[in-house]
Amino acid sequence: MKKLTVEDLLYFQEEVIKWNENFDNLVSDKSLINTYINLSKEEFNGEGEYLDSYNKSDMEGRLDGLVDSIFTGFMWMALGDDGFTGEELWLNQLIDREGTSNFVTTNINTTIEEIVEALEIEYLNGYKVNLIDLIIREQLNFDIRGGFDLVLKSNYSKSIPVAHSDKVEKELIAIESKGRYADLFSEVNGECIILRAHKDLEEGTYFPKGKIVKAPNFFLSVEDLGGLSQFVY
Repeated sequence: MKKLTVEDLLYFQEEVIKWNENFDNLVSDKSLINTYINLSKEEFNGEGEYLDSYNKSDMEGRLDGLVDSIFTGFMWMALGDDGFTGEELWLNQLIDREGTSNFVTTNINTTIEEIVEALEIEYLNGYKVNLIDLIIREQLNFDIRGGFDLVLKSNYSKSIPVAHSDKVEKELIAIESKGRYADLFSEVNGECIILRAHKDLEEGTYFPKGKIVKAPNFFLSVEDLGGLSQFVY
């Protein structure tokens, strides 16, 4: 088992913020808070995501949902000025030297229930504390750092290089044809072209700035990169 450290948690947040900056989602843009609340709900409670996979004993889906919750939840924390930067002492109170949780919740089911409740009322601090507890507990089952890095590599492939700008319209049409997303548009950020959708019809949510969606012919899925099963103990 690869035990998590405070440095791992700080690394997760740093990489999440860096990835978002690459896709023009800045921590200073507080209009993104509602977007990341909705994304955090989706990645934890949605079909095939963490809670659904946990209930179905799907270990690979469970790790995928957990890592996706790190991506969405840690960005929500940073946007809410409640992130981890400079809080090493606070984090050290949560993880003892053996890499185990110092929380008082008796079992993982209690932690999950607390997360569901915090998401329902959109209570950031309650979500934050219990998500960290869950991450620490789940290190018994997964190499979370390894899974995170694989998903990070996959997420970076969601954009289109500007050299392929002639393919953008085709990609937008392909995404729309699948029926999940509507009000699609593209924007250029440096050397990348980012595809976004205002509406997620499956989840019934609206994203004012637009939810980042993957370009089908440029995206490297987690499976393309070897899959998450390699990080399940």
